[in-house]
Amino acid sequence: MQTALRKDKKLWLEQKCGEVEEMNKRHNTSGIYRTIREICGRKRLQQACIKDKDGVVIPDVTEVLARIKEYTENLYKTNKRQLRGRQLLGNVEDDPEPLIEQVREAMKKLKSGKSPGYDEIPAELWKASGEADVRLMHDICRKIWQDKQWPHEWTKVIFVPLPKAGDLKECKNYRNVSLICHASRVTLCIILNQLRQYSEIELLEE
Repeated sequence: MQTALRKDKKLWLEQKCGEVEEMNKRHNTSGIYRTIREICGRKRLQQACIKDKDGVVIPDVTEVLARIKEYTENLYKTNKRQLRGRQLLGNVEDDPEPLIEQVREAMKKLKSGKSPGYDEIPAELWKASGEADVRLMHDICRKIWQDKQWPHEWTKVIFVPLPKAGDLKECKNYRNVSLICHASRVTLCIILNQLRQYSEIELLEE
């Protein structure tokens, strides 16, 4: 039964991806986003009680979200003292722009069934969109290399707190899972592969 359901879901998803590709050819932006929302579904917020930093229970959902946001930001604050004394690499030759073959291979490596990031575009959509989106992603990667700047939309991360053991009213008893845009994973995969090549060269020289 589960195998049949997974097969039906895959066929439905492939059909929707085909519809998105056709709408993209007709420049039907509203239809694209409508279909993406249909694929992703609508998420409902579940209310929970959380303690503030003084140990007082917060019942209001808005205050709960604010407390989780405050706690998460404190976890990821940069310690400026630790950065002192570190030197940035200088006089490093610019890396060549990524080839379209690298982009194509990186897009194939996107894992299916993973939650989308801020843009709500699933990996399956990128993988099923065909050569047109490979060229689009290649243009985006080339622009990143040229401008040396990450797209603003890719800097937005969704943190999902997952409960661990202990008192679930304590923020420390949740672990954060970060959801980033699948499009940014393509560029990160290319960068990681290049870093591996450089490390292998350095090890051989040593």
